[in-house]
Amino acid sequence: MRALWKGSITFGLVNIPVKIYSTSESRGIKFRQLCAKCHTPIKLKKYCPNHGELSNDEIVLGYEIEKGKFVVVDEEEIKKYIPKKTDEIKIIEFVDRDSIDEVLKDKKYYIVPDSGGVDAYFLLQYVLDITNKAAIGRFVMRNKEYVGAIIPYRNALLLVTLHYKEEVRTPEEFEILKNPPELGDEEIELAKLLINKFYKEFKIEEFKDEYSEKLIEVIKAKARGEVMEVQIEEKKPEKKNLIELLKASVE
Repeated sequence: MRALWKGSITFGLVNIPVKIYSTSESRGIKFRQLCAKCHTPIKLKKYCPNHGELSNDEIVLGYEIEKGKFVVVDEEEIKKYIPKKTDEIKIIEFVDRDSIDEVLKDKKYYIVPDSGGVDAYFLLQYVLDITNKAAIGRFVMRNKEYVGAIIPYRNALLLVTLHYKEEVRTPEEFEILKNPPELGDEEIELAKLLINKFYKEFKIEEFKDEYSEKLIEVIKAKARGEVMEVQIEEKKPEKKNLIELLKASVE
């Protein structure tokens, strides 16, 4: 497994050599667009409505400052401001883990100690765990500067990249969420009964990507010259009020 980043975590005079790995891999089904006549993958052309097909040297970069109005930016100008790659995650502060709003969290990575950093790594992991703290640091990866939270996870550390404040939407932006309706006691009690009825310990291994598995099965069968029918059960919605639906669910 190839590390995405290699460097060190630093705070005070402490330096912990580490590597960063992705916590997951996408296994979604990817399709290619093919020519219907010969099944050759198609190539997309760069096209201008005024001048037709363009080559790369006829294309410039532009920033839209208002609708339909662009400022052309030279690539050399952009390069001047690209943050330089760093080989450290510099810890700026330690915060309560619960103070990090869930909506700020973006991607997660495993932090793994490199040679010479094992003792300090596990010390940081243990102390963050027992104090319920997170370490907030800055670093550069792939020409972008990130703010990240380092948090304990089992016997490891996770790096969680955080969105900047201006990147995040708030619930107040949605008009319908501003005035929640008053809930009746009967509705609340029935909803609690329904939750208890379906409550169980969460185990992710019990869930499968049934759509992808079925689709791959159909595609492989088609490659063998077989035809499989996918049965889709259609349910007609019943018109009932909320209390009726809750009562019917808990019975």
